[in-house]
Order: sequence, then C-alpha cells, then structure tokens
Amino acid sequence: MSFYAGATGDPSKAFVQDFTTIPEGSKALATIKAFEVVDKDATQYSGATKFFQVTWKLTTGDFTNREVQQKIKCFDGKPEQIERAKNMLVLVMKLCDYTPSHNNEPTTQELASLCGKIVGIVIGEWSMPKADGSGNMEGNFVRECHKSEGFACETGVKAEVKYAAPAPDSAFSRNKPQEDDLFPDSDVPF
Repeated sequence: MSFYAGATGDPSKAFVQDFTTIPEGSKALATIKAFEVVDKDATQYSGATKFFQVTWKLTTGDFTNREVQQKIKCFDGKPEQIERAKNMLVLVMKLCDYTPSHNNEPTTQELASLCGKIVGIVIGEWSMPKADGSGNMEGNFVRECHKSEGFACETGVKAEVKYAAPAPDSAFSRNKPQEDDLFPDSDVPF
C-alpha cells in the first residue's frame, strides 16, 4: 500500500476544521459514532456520576464532520429530570429501531449496536463564566432528536449570552451591620 493512499492534496481536506461553537438551533442529520455508559468515580473536584453518552457526528449542513456529545442523565437529579432523561433514551432507541432484550439498564455493549444509525438532531449552545473570571466557556449539546426521513437541515443563530456584572466588593458587603450595632444603647425604634 502506498504511503500517499487516499491523499489528494485538496485544501478542504488539508486544513484543520474550525472549532467554534455551533449556533443555537442548528439542525443536521447525524450518525451515532459512540453510545456508552459513563461511570465516573468521585474526585476531589466532583462527586461520582453515571450517565449515558452519545457522540454524534454531523453528516449534513454547514458543520459536516463535527461532533457533538449528548449526556443522558438517567441516574441522578430531580424525579422530573430523571423521567425526561429516560424518555430521551427510549426516544433515541426508537428512532434507531432498537428494542432492548430485557428491562434492566442497557450496557455499553448493547448500546454499541446503535452506532452508525442516522437521526436528525437539533443543537443547542451552553455558556458559563470561567471560575477564574478570565472569560466564558462555551460548548454544544443535543436539544432534540427526530426521524431522519424528511428532516430539514438548517444553521441556527449564535446565542447572545450576557452575564450580570458582579457587585463591587465593599466594606458594606463584607461586613453586614447588625441591628444592634447602629444604636446599641438606644431605645429609639427607628
């Protein structure tokens, strides 16, 4: 086999892809690249967590070949969040024509059979300030999943996120006065 097998010198294949955040509301067909159970142990920074993770690879639209990860958190949270997550898991299974062979939680090996299936997804944006105050962290998540047949692809609009400026630190905010501190020996009620 030649060292240059498959290489064409095409600029679109030679340059690194843009890693900007995919705009809010973008719709694209995507294939499941990986579907697994993630079970993380507790660390000094976070507690133990378990969830299903789907890695989607976009196959159409302006962001073809980009990947978006979806976390389906069926194990922790409020009851309504867990119910919504389980419904999302079942929806993805239905869209991929997958029927579990038992009523227990699916394993990574069982979910691997969904790899390669194509589904229409709607992408959302998330943003949060960095802990050190040096800017914002941004990323994408999967908002919705739909049948691939007749799914219209479109590019969304970049979300405008504004964070409230923190209140300036002052002596008044650091040292809240006690009611008795103002007039400790006074019987005046004001």
